[in-house]
Amino acid sequence: MSVNVSLFLRGHPFFREISDSDLERLSEMVEVDQLEDGEFLIRSGDPGDCAYLVVSGRLRVVVADSEGEPQFVRYAKTREMVGEMALLTGESRSAHVQADGVATVLRLTSTVFEHLVRRYPSLGEVVSKLLIERLITLDREKRIVGPYQLIDRLGMGGMGVVFRAIHSRLNRSVAIKFLYHHHALNDEYRSSFERETNIISSLDHPNIVRVQDAGEAFRTLYLVMELVEGKTLSQLQNSQGPFSVRKVRRIVREVLSALGYAASLGIIHRDVKPQNIILDRSGKTLLTDFGLAMYEHMSQEEDLYGTVEYVSPEQIEGGAIDGRADLYSLGITAYEMLSGSPPFMDADPYRILDGHMKRGVPYMQDVVPHCPADLAEFIDRSTRRDPGDRFQTAQEALAVLDRGGAETGVRRRQLEVEFEEAFVSDFETAWNQVRDQLEATPGVRLCRELDEGENSVSP
Repeated sequence: MSVNVSLFLRGHPFFREISDSDLERLSEMVEVDQLEDGEFLIRSGDPGDCAYLVVSGRLRVVVADSEGEPQFVRYAKTREMVGEMALLTGESRSAHVQADGVATVLRLTSTVFEHLVRRYPSLGEVVSKLLIERLITLDREKRIVGPYQLIDRLGMGGMGVVFRAIHSRLNRSVAIKFLYHHHALNDEYRSSFERETNIISSLDHPNIVRVQDAGEAFRTLYLVMELVEGKTLSQLQNSQGPFSVRKVRRIVREVLSALGYAASLGIIHRDVKPQNIILDRSGKTLLTDFGLAMYEHMSQEEDLYGTVEYVSPEQIEGGAIDGRADLYSLGITAYEMLSGSPPFMDADPYRILDGHMKRGVPYMQDVVPHCPADLAEFIDRSTRRDPGDRFQTAQEALAVLDRGGAETGVRRRQLEVEFEEAFVSDFETAWNQVRDQLEATPGVRLCRELDEGENSVSP
């Protein structure tokens, strides 16, 4: 059977983004295999060095069950791909694939695969999503990445996909983020990833999600993070609408604490936004996804990194940035929490960027009249176009919110308790009851507990 390879590839959705000239070159790089009825294309144990596209006919996919008996899995039909999992993992084949009647396939070697993904990022995203779909259909005992067993998918973002997993030996739940393949196969990005992993693994703060491990699997890179049971601000806002003033102030304060700590180490987040801020089940705020983080003295890449609705003007311009860029993004996030949407919204991302550069953020009290003066000042000063006109540090911004909290009827009372060593258990029981009752009282928030031996400060 004669195959017009270029015509077949042009009509395949997998290659939709590839230019005609590259398709012509690709058609010369792939190999055509003709199979007779019953002929094996893949045998279990073969090296995983290529994947196949079915041009015509169909293929039987068979695996061995626990007793070694062949078990039919599925038919692979025209335009479907087989063998891609072994290509991505680099492991030996785990299934037999043979022709069910006469069939024709195209062979894509690992060299061709990597060339395409490097050249076409959108294709890398397709490959990653294909891998994800294959992973979640595998038996759980086969979803192994180093010492981790993948349980289920938590979500997908602009940089990759996140899975819930368990550390097999420690029986500890974690979150694993796999980067999309076009990032992992980019040499510059790989070196950047290694640098950033060193940055974020050094962060240790109660309002920052901790990174525990990093590695490589399925021809891509991954980060292992502590698993936070909770919801992002974006999820909460989608289900509940704008947040209360009190809640916004508390969230902003806790994120400022995290950003101030990172800035003290010279680290910039670069992608502060509602999707990267989590409220755990206790209500604590956690800043996550430092995957774009960099040190202040490092140069920005030529590409724009960040999210257009929240990105600072200096990130758009590609100039030098510091912690004030993160304060800008947090200001935009606070604006959205109070009003229900970011200040600049448009189907055209370039119009959004133009808003950051030229229009300026509307004054908060003009949009939400009940917004208190301290939050309005925080948003106004954080989101000014010129970094020199903003708060210069997170601590400076916190001072405004502290003053505002005091001015809007928030009162504090401290309690210092002594107890005898012999009655520790009785005290803990009583204290937990008091704490639970306070936390259940409307309008009351426990700020912090003093550690044993720590001096209290008079109000």
